[in-house]
Amino acid sequence: IVWNDGEEETVDLSEVRLVDRVLDRGELVALVGDPLGQFGVVQSVELLADLRLRNGEVMKSVSSSKLRQVCPFMQGDYVVRGNWIGRVDEVEENVTVLFEDGAKCKVFRADNYTLVPAEAAEWSCDYYVGMRVRPAKSVVFKTARWLRGGWKSSRDEGTVCRVDVAALLVYWMGVGVGPVTPTPADYQDVKDVIHLPHFSHSREHWRIGDYTLPLKDVTVGGEVAPKESNDGREVSSTAVSTSSDAVSSNPEPSLAEEALHESSPLQRKRSLSRRCTVRRKAKRKLVPLEIPVRVTRTERLVDVLWQDGSKSARIPATSLVPVLYLNDSDFWPETYVIERGAEAEMDDDKGYRRVGIVKTIDATQRTARVKWFKRVTSPDEACEFEAEETVSVYDILEHVDYRYNIGDIVIRLTPQVPKADDSTEKVEQPQAPGDEGKHANDPTDLSWVGSILGLEDGYIMVEWGSGDVTKVGPHGIFVVDRNESGDDESSSDDDDDDADSWETVDSNSLSDFESTPVPAEQPVTREETQGGLLTFVLSSMSRLISTIMGLRAKKVVAVGEQEDIEEPDELVCEMLLARKSPADRHFDQNTNDHSTECSVRPLTEFKSFDMVKDASDHHFADVKNEVPNQRKWLKRVNQEWDILQKDLPDTIFVLMYEDRMDLLRAAIVGATGTPYHDGFFVFDLYLPPDYPNVPPMVHYHSGGLRMNPNLYENGKVCLSLLNTWSGRGSELWNPGTSNILQVLVSIQGLVLNAKPYFNEAGYDNQTGTGEGEKNSIAYNENTFLLSCKTILYLLRNPPMHFEELLKSHFRYRGFKFLSLCRAYLGGLPVGRNPADSSEGSPEKQEESSAGFQLILRKLVPKLAAAFVKIGATECREFE
Repeated sequence: IVWNDGEEETVDLSEVRLVDRVLDRGELVALVGDPLGQFGVVQSVELLADLRLRNGEVMKSVSSSKLRQVCPFMQGDYVVRGNWIGRVDEVEENVTVLFEDGAKCKVFRADNYTLVPAEAAEWSCDYYVGMRVRPAKSVVFKTARWLRGGWKSSRDEGTVCRVDVAALLVYWMGVGVGPVTPTPADYQDVKDVIHLPHFSHSREHWRIGDYTLPLKDVTVGGEVAPKESNDGREVSSTAVSTSSDAVSSNPEPSLAEEALHESSPLQRKRSLSRRCTVRRKAKRKLVPLEIPVRVTRTERLVDVLWQDGSKSARIPATSLVPVLYLNDSDFWPETYVIERGAEAEMDDDKGYRRVGIVKTIDATQRTARVKWFKRVTSPDEACEFEAEETVSVYDILEHVDYRYNIGDIVIRLTPQVPKADDSTEKVEQPQAPGDEGKHANDPTDLSWVGSILGLEDGYIMVEWGSGDVTKVGPHGIFVVDRNESGDDESSSDDDDDDADSWETVDSNSLSDFESTPVPAEQPVTREETQGGLLTFVLSSMSRLISTIMGLRAKKVVAVGEQEDIEEPDELVCEMLLARKSPADRHFDQNTNDHSTECSVRPLTEFKSFDMVKDASDHHFADVKNEVPNQRKWLKRVNQEWDILQKDLPDTIFVLMYEDRMDLLRAAIVGATGTPYHDGFFVFDLYLPPDYPNVPPMVHYHSGGLRMNPNLYENGKVCLSLLNTWSGRGSELWNPGTSNILQVLVSIQGLVLNAKPYFNEAGYDNQTGTGEGEKNSIAYNENTFLLSCKTILYLLRNPPMHFEELLKSHFRYRGFKFLSLCRAYLGGLPVGRNPADSSEGSPEKQEESSAGFQLILRKLVPKLAAAFVKIGATECREFE
């Protein structure tokens, strides 16, 4: 624990208690007593603070609404210049320091590298009037501007008597509707920007030990805080100038800078002389100084909107815990959603997806009550609701274009139109032609930028910079204070940055392989491998295959008959002689019955490793390249083929191509005890010209579905072994020890595992926690539903050369698969074997949720019909 005096200490949890918790508007929270139950959204925060005055008096439970920050600008505040809005990232301050003997200097752009608190107990990072400071280096005061007196080595500590904002470092986030002006400079003078202090949450973030000032006209400890300047902006933390008569008329006048120290008799004499001079010269004014008060205790009371629609008002923040991790199936009231849809499930596509608003959520059963909007055909049409229904949370997605949270900073896209009854609450109307940029003509008009106060039945309540509060539709505003990158992961291509990827392989998972460090080499991308066609494949491979296929005929040539036949490469002949073409396989089987109506055959009757022709539908079919060292490359490929032929497990099948030795296709059957059980997953592999110095490239046939953190909708496979995610030692590809079999087994065992939720980067620290296991169960349910949809997609679009294997698999396993689905509909958790569920078990058994069963009940008849269509007639009972 870091205490407020700066001391650090390791203590037992039983020795401390939580006195307050910092929460923001829009933050997701749960009850301390039920952290795994429903969560809620913080609607508002009220901070009550105990304040210690300079005379030692403590004022109890002062509302933060009556306090103001010491510095007029703070990090995180919002400012406007022209029609640009920005966020203050850094505040540079000029600090005036007064010394015991009356000398005074100004330190420009002070920071913790120049001026530091003189008292060890000080830990506030902001300078304030009355703060004792000393230079971090002796040269600081020596190079400062001396306003009174000069530098002396004895003047090594003083008191801050004035703080002025020198400059603001601003991050410009967005520009309002209208003519686009050049982006303002990063560093801004405070006189050139308009401050939006009411958009800031700084008043909610005061901590014990911070300093604050009373708001204007607020009585604190018998004093009345001076009013702010007319323009509403202060240029320093000191109050505005007040005449000496006004000061003396107060019962307890504000402290002047001369009274900051206990002065010597000589200094008091000089001070008295100066005061007499002030009285004789009425035109001269005295600048009173406000000494900040210190926060000694905080208490936050928050309003919360819960998932079930109920509300809690002014409950202590200590009774809540923040929700740190969310699933795609987690929603809260007033969230804009769309129907989930992808290529894999568009068998009866309506051509569009409905848009709706979540009203309530049943967190336990994972269902949501949604109000659907009527479909609009033009932007001018008003949004109206057409239906309300209960849906599974797995059947909806958050609308990527309408993500609005309380506290978001927004730009107006529609003009303000008051209601007919002229009420204070206004509703925004669609943008009228010619209205764009009207605010740009008036730099003081701040009605174009605002902050979200709340969401209500499809509308967003916005407080604008002008002070007005209106309702707007989701199309009427644009959120600027948000990192938009990564909002739509499905839009990323194969060359996404590694930061968007997840790590799966851990250091202990591949202990059988050497952990020899590998030089940092990047996998070959499509662009890098573009070039001439694999010349040795097209020119020599086709010739060698035909030559080998004709070796038997060559043996019957009459002795002595001379033919000028070019001898094929010895290594390639050896490779191909060991493997027969499809024609040879059919000849050896001595049967012509290869129709799809053949009887059900176990998968063991299919070769785990086989050769086929025609790679036209392969994902990497268009990648053209030249191998720099053909013989070395061929030798390594032959070794890979031998390993695959000997050691492939029964549930992994691999195809090689006669005319493209650089391509492979693999099918992996999901393992029992996982949400992928009995599923069929297809991957395309490509061996680059520099293989094995670089790992193979792998593409997953997703059907547009994201059913694993490591498998993207666009087919990207994220794995340390493929160098698509960071790793170390045996986690990375090693040219000497890594191979294709290792890649396929890693995908089956480490990616398609029993709890894929923990594959997310950084989520492994949730393993064994209540929150992690709760999220894992929900993730497994959604994953199994996506696996079912993947099956339907593959049966409608079977991958070339795996058609018969795919059909035979589900003719053989379809009934068992649907029987397990029936058990899931009865409450069995996903991945659990019915035989493992003991009725006499004293432990409470988890049950599948109603939301999961709602979708599965729709999928089972579709799966049964698809299985019956391929010959699994016993599945008719599930139709």
